[in-house]
Amino acid sequence: MRLAMRTGRGQPYRSGLPREYSVKGGRVTIVRKWSSLAALGSVFSASAIADCPPPVSVSEMDVYPSAESVPANLLRFYLYFPRSMGREISASDIRLVKSDGSEISQAFLPMRYELWSSDRRRLTLILDPGRVKTGLSSHDMRGRALVVGENFALQVSRTLKDSDGCDLGADLSFGFSVLPASLKPLLPQTWSIEVPASGTRAALKLDLGHPHDHLSMAYRIRIQTEDGQPIAGEVKLAEEESVWVFVPRDNWSPVEHKIIIDERLEDLAGNRPGVPFDRKIDAPQKNEVRELTFVPRY
Repeated sequence: MRLAMRTGRGQPYRSGLPREYSVKGGRVTIVRKWSSLAALGSVFSASAIADCPPPVSVSEMDVYPSAESVPANLLRFYLYFPRSMGREISASDIRLVKSDGSEISQAFLPMRYELWSSDRRRLTLILDPGRVKTGLSSHDMRGRALVVGENFALQVSRTLKDSDGCDLGADLSFGFSVLPASLKPLLPQTWSIEVPASGTRAALKLDLGHPHDHLSMAYRIRIQTEDGQPIAGEVKLAEEESVWVFVPRDNWSPVEHKIIIDERLEDLAGNRPGVPFDRKIDAPQKNEVRELTFVPRY
């Protein structure tokens, strides 16, 4: 995927590798006393503008999925902002547009409240499932928002405000192309496992075969001992969220370990182990394998 920033002149910049999205630290607010409400209003307006940070740069933003091509039945976008954002978003703040700049109307699921993380730095955008899933009236009338073989962009307006009322200050454009829809359930038994050496803290790597939802990958796969005790360590995502990497806190022991796959693990199209997202309500669900094993090699 291509993330670019324009401030009115110059060429767009490309983003770097995705970063960790956890945030440490707090926020300090300074309150001054004024002799009258009128003075407070005029000086506050001037100081608020002066205190706003510089325009957001591409290197400060992360957008998921990180791949340059996504399936036509993509369900979610995730935007990570460098500072806490305001709660409200207008229809013009974030738009899905075609390569010619025309906007795709009613692309996102209408929400009473935007899906912000607790620190209001991560925003989840859900493409209307009624248009994504076949057999529903919205799909039959308007079709999917994303069309196979075409190029689109997710545009974020410079006027989007943070929690202090300051604008982002730069227009951001996230470009991507569209692949055929992903309609098959997840099959964990087909994953490729790179087994680490015992007595080391070498990484265990799972190649899932295609990109998955990055939050789902981070939380829905776990490592346990043979008797069910969790193995502490660090999870990383690689290869456009198609490879899950686990680095243990302690050295691997040369005994059997379990890879536990939560039934809610999803790829970019919402497919789960044994259960495709695009299915009839009364379709039977297959009990897919959700536990794999490995023994660190000598």
